[in-house]
Amino acid sequence: MLAHLRCGSLRIATGESVRCGQAIGEVGNSGNSVVPHLHFQVMRGMDPLTADIFPFRIKHYERWSGHAWEQVDNGTPEKGERLRSGVRDIANAC
Repeated sequence: MLAHLRCGSLRIATGESVRCGQAIGEVGNSGNSVVPHLHFQVMRGMDPLTADIFPFRIKHYERWSGHAWEQVDNGTPEKGERLRSGVRDIANAC
């Protein structure tokens, strides 16, 4: 599930395979927000409130520790963690 994508920006279809680095949409700021952000989860089922959630790994990202951003490589985010891209060069992200 990707929540808060910019309306009309989705570039893939249901069931389509994607590759590392491929743009799939643009982040928006729908909902009760003043800044663009994204809620992301891998789940079995259509309802984000009741579906089974699966852990997943991200190759490079930064996690907010409560005081500063820390680099994480090949990590599995925990529920509710605040993340941002740790990739400086998308061509070398994959």
